[in-house]
Amino acid sequence: MISLFKKFAVAFSGLVSACKDKSIQIQLVFAVCVLIFGWIYGFNGEEWLWIISCIFIVVLCEMVNTAIERLCDLVDLRINPKIKYIKDLSAGCVLLASFYAVVIGCMILKGVLR
Repeated sequence: MISLFKKFAVAFSGLVSACKDKSIQIQLVFAVCVLIFGWIYGFNGEEWLWIISCIFIVVLCEMVNTAIERLCDLVDLRINPKIKYIKDLSAGCVLLASFYAVVIGCMILKGVLR
């Protein structure tokens, strides 16, 4: 039982650390803005499901991107084409998730998901 508690404590510590990262803070600010807008706009249950899913996907991608970037920086701080490629791929993942979230947001606002 102690081992399970320790695993959750480590995971919670990871979430706290993530919230201290500037890139993730930016994503969380956007998330709060979207949540406020959704509340004002009066999203229905299905729309909330889509919005919350998009928020989680973008924040998760940003967390993985941040972890990959930090790991790459531990390996080599010099300009390295292979590490640049890895960092670009992980940043592209965040960008793709963000585009997905924007598309879902536009679909909601146009009434496609109503």
